[in-house]
Amino acid sequence: MDHPETVNLLLAAMPYFEKGKLRLVNATDVVPQWLIGDYSALFDPGLARLLTRTAGLLGPTGTTSASAMNSAPQYRNVRPQQQTIQPPQPSPQMQRNLPVMGQLRGNDAMALVQNKGFIDRMNGMINLYTIDPNDAEVQRELIGLRRQLGQIWLDLNPAQLQALYQSSFGQLYRNFLGCGFSREQLIQEDQQLRSELAGFVSNMGHPKSVNALLAALPYFTPGKIQIKGSEQFLPHWLIADINALNGQ
Repeated sequence: MDHPETVNLLLAAMPYFEKGKLRLVNATDVVPQWLIGDYSALFDPGLARLLTRTAGLLGPTGTTSASAMNSAPQYRNVRPQQQTIQPPQPSPQMQRNLPVMGQLRGNDAMALVQNKGFIDRMNGMINLYTIDPNDAEVQRELIGLRRQLGQIWLDLNPAQLQALYQSSFGQLYRNFLGCGFSREQLIQEDQQLRSELAGFVSNMGHPKSVNALLAALPYFTPGKIQIKGSEQFLPHWLIADINALNGQ
């Protein structure tokens, strides 16, 4: 576990949350085995049911056979697809028009996409924010993460969006959308970025309008980006998630 303090914070926070109101990203990865039963019973009934089912697959020593593991259902995460993300090569015109959001671009940004350590660390930050949204250090980390996520989407070739969205990086992105950080007040620089991105989102004829939409979503509270009437311009793999984010 990259952030052992997560368990301390979880134990401190649990008595203050109503049943079912504290949901962690990738709980089976960050909650230790001695706590996962109580956590799932109180806050994650879906995980509790999964643990109950898989308990029958365990041998007398508590180990699970390879065949049982292969047949056990996966919880919450979309299975990452294996793909090779090529460095982006946007045209000069697109480069001038699109805003610059993150510190890392090109090959350096694509290295993050396939860096498990980076993805695990950011998922850890998302969990820390879920437990204590008022932690200023975690908020600063997430502000930087939001910009870097946006930069990666903007730099990417539109033909590769679906592959990346359905990878482990895409799962990180969806976890970020679901953690509630978009409800935090934006600093001035991020307000400007949101305004620039909104201009591209409103022009769905731009060749990178979907890139801009993916970069913009974490800057808007749920329900603030409406896609009604624009479905024909959006890929099918994104529409359902946007509707779910908007509570539709």
